[in-house]
Amino acid sequence: LKTYMEEHGTDLRLRLPRPQHWYTLVVGRSKFSISLTTHTQLKRVGCEIYIRSKNAKNAFHQLKKHCKQIETSLGYELDWKELPDGQDSRIGIYIDGDSTDPACWDKLHSTLKEFAENFYTIFSPLIKSLKI
Repeated sequence: LKTYMEEHGTDLRLRLPRPQHWYTLVVGRSKFSISLTTHTQLKRVGCEIYIRSKNAKNAFHQLKKHCKQIETSLGYELDWKELPDGQDSRIGIYIDGDSTDPACWDKLHSTLKEFAENFYTIFSPLIKSLKI
């Protein structure tokens, strides 16, 4: 994925990949990240805004007030997960795709790149302006 993004040009700051099922990108404020995920058993990939810390619920609710504006700007509906039993929250979009099949990689990488760039463009200014 990182190689694909480098070869196809992106303004996102790419990190060194690690052997885990997610790849994080900075969004401009600590405790917030864009997380690109894969679930090999469900054959699903996704892009999330991941919010961690004791202020995650407050931040999540402030962002959710802009739900319609965010989804209209992105052009797709998001899955808003407050995760009430835990401290963190996430906002994401998920699509079917087998990340273990190299024949699927170009399409999945292209989609994840698009999601990540769109998330950064839309969410970064909102996240930076949150009162927490």
